[in-house]
Amino acid sequence: MSKSAASAFTNGLRIEMMKWGVKVISIQPFFYKTPLTCEHFVEKMIEKTWQEVDPNIREEYGETYKKGFLKNTRKLLNRGSTRIHEVIDCFEDALTAVDPLSTYTPAYFPDKLGIKMLKYLPSIVTEVYLKFELDQNNKPQILQKIKSDNEW
Repeated sequence: MSKSAASAFTNGLRIEMMKWGVKVISIQPFFYKTPLTCEHFVEKMIEKTWQEVDPNIREEYGETYKKGFLKNTRKLLNRGSTRIHEVIDCFEDALTAVDPLSTYTPAYFPDKLGIKMLKYLPSIVTEVYLKFELDQNNKPQILQKIKSDNEW
C-alpha cells in the first residue's frame, strides 16, 4: 500500500514540477534482498511488533495467524532478487540520461513480465490472481469465530 501511495505522490509531484522544468523520477524496485529484507531481521521485527501490540489484539489474531503470517513472509522473502545492480543501474540512468524515464521498475525478468501483464489486464483479473497468490486460509482467530457463529 505504501508503495502505491508513494507512486501516486510522485506522479502528482511530477505534474506540479513540470512547469518549472524540474524532472521528478520514480524508481520502484520490485523486490530485492537487502539487509532490511533479510529473513532473520524481518522475523525479529514481526516478533517485536507482536509482543508490543495490545494483548486483546494478539488474542483476536491468535498464535496460528502469526505462524501463518511468518510462513507467508518467509515464502515472499525467498523470492527476492540478489541482483541489486539492476536498481543501481536505474539510479545511474535516471541521474545521467539526457531524457530519463519518468518511472523505472527494476525487477528480475520473470517478475517484471508478470508486473507488466498485471498492469494492463483488467483489474478483476489482477484481483483474482492476487487472491490466488495470497494465503486465504490464514485468517485471524476472531474472523474464524465469527464465521463459525454464523453457520447453521
